[in-house]
Parts: sequence; C-alpha cells; structure tokens
Amino acid sequence: MYSNKECNQFVSDMKAAGYQVEHYLGRLCYEGPAVRCAKSHYQRIERATSVPLQTDRADEENLVVYPVRCGNTPNRRIDKRALLEQWRKESRLRWEEKALRSRRPGKQSEMRF
Repeated sequence: MYSNKECNQFVSDMKAAGYQVEHYLGRLCYEGPAVRCAKSHYQRIERATSVPLQTDRADEENLVVYPVRCGNTPNRRIDKRALLEQWRKESRLRWEEKALRSRRPGKQSEMRF
C-alpha cells in the first residue's frame, strides 16, 4: 500500500468500482496508483471516488487517471527550478526534432544578395 491516505482511498474505491489499478510513473514527478480508461469512462471514475483526480492522455481515445498528490511522497518538496529545466530541455528536443523533419532535402540556393 501507499504512504498517502488519498492514494489508498483511490485504490480501494477503484477496486470496489471494478477497475484494474496499476502503479504508474507519470510525467515530471508523479509515481503512484492509476487507472487506464477510455475518455468516455472518465466521469464514471470521477463519480466512484472522492479523491481529486488528474489525467494524462495515453493515446487519442484513452486516459490515465490518478490522484493529484504523489503516491509515496505526499509532502515531498518539489524543486521547481529542476522541473522547469527538465521541461525546457524536453520541449527544446521536441522542437528540434520537428525542425529537422520539416526541412526539405535538396540543394541550397545559389542566390546571393
């Protein structure tokens, strides 16, 4: 079980509602219990528990639903600068990848101004 009571509540609520709970390593800092579901089933999950929820998009039609607080470390101090740097690095890599894909192969122009 988890050290956070909200996560334990989430697990027991989801099992009672018939959903399969898994351990999830989410974006940035989340690690804890989660449920995968179709987007259309999200409201059922939300009604099944009193724990505040957040989601990640697994693909076009499915979500990963999990409690707002981190699973094993409910009072952990989050280093906001490190998270911001990690986000900048990830977004820079994504933009560089998009830029490389968008370039047309071929010769460079011989025109000079």
